[in-house]
Formats: sequence, structure tokens, C-alpha cells
Amino acid sequence: MGAAIFDPLSVEGADHQAHPCLARSLTPDATSMHWTITPRPNISLRDGEPFNAVAIVLQLTEDRQAVLGSQAFGSTVKPVDDLTVKVDAAHGRQPSE
Repeated sequence: MGAAIFDPLSVEGADHQAHPCLARSLTPDATSMHWTITPRPNISLRDGEPFNAVAIVLQLTEDRQAVLGSQAFGSTVKPVDDLTVKVDAAHGRQPSE
């Protein structure tokens, strides 16, 4: 339901891989344990705030604290700069799961 109302960071394709939506890119390292997320530039949230690394970190942190999210994310989600987020994923899972 949420994806019908809100644009997601990424969606799962028929190939079972994450495909960017609001993200410009989702790039794993060779182990899929560490991900770099880059948001699309020049997007504003509904409250007028910029959609940037800080917004992504806040959302992923909230998701991580939820019951399902706690299993999907590792202990580190941090902004590198205004348009780059680093995620340490638990069990090699994609940050979009």
C-alpha cells in the first residue's frame, strides 16, 4: 500500500534485485554486506525538506527499529556526504528488503 502512495527508495525487480526509484544508485560491495546509496538530486520531501543522505539515514534508522527492519539492517547507517549513505547490512541482505 505504501508504495502506491509514496515513492520507495528502491523496488524489487523480477530478477529479485533492488532497482533504484528515489535512489539514483544502490551499490553493494563484493560481499553484499556494505552498500552505498546515492539519492536522486533535486527531490524534496512533502514537507519541503530535501531528500538527501540525512533523510535516508533517518528513514532507514526508523525502519531498522521496527520489527521487520531490525532483521534487515546491520548496526551502521550513516551519511558520508549530502548525497551518499553507507549501510552495513546484516547477513548480506539488500537495504531495500
